[in-house]
Amino acid sequence: MSDPDFDWKKEGEKASIGFDYKCPRPFKQMLRILEPHLYSFHNLYLKSIAEQRGTGIIIVLRRYKNEHGQWPEKLDDIKSGSPTEIFVDPFNDDSFVYKLKDSSFTLYSKGNNNIDENGQGRYHSIEGADDMLIWSPENHKTTKEEKANDGQQ
Repeated sequence: MSDPDFDWKKEGEKASIGFDYKCPRPFKQMLRILEPHLYSFHNLYLKSIAEQRGTGIIIVLRRYKNEHGQWPEKLDDIKSGSPTEIFVDPFNDDSFVYKLKDSSFTLYSKGNNNIDENGQGRYHSIEGADDMLIWSPENHKTTKEEKANDGQQ
């Protein structure tokens, strides 16, 4: 698993930690306890990377809106002048999903299954859905101050 080329997507064929190493017995016991959870840890890592990149995209989107007075039609409109790695979804090496909704937008990852389930994650009604919602107008209501700032531009 420490190999940089390790394929984390082959979760069904879970790798086993080699205990051949000459390390103290308590350390080996701790590794045996943690081993079943390594894929969960890796998913938490991917989630944190997706949130960081999503935050970067939101900042670039807001700069675009400040400059042009409206949200861009698609993410391609903001890619120039931005670090390209923030647009890569770490779960599936594809792009994040960006959808305009009235005067706001939705931004999410398609998750490990790389299927667009309209931002529906594991806590929604779609069986097997694993989209990770980063930004949604329903979760981020515009404050009076933001509305006033938008009106001044």
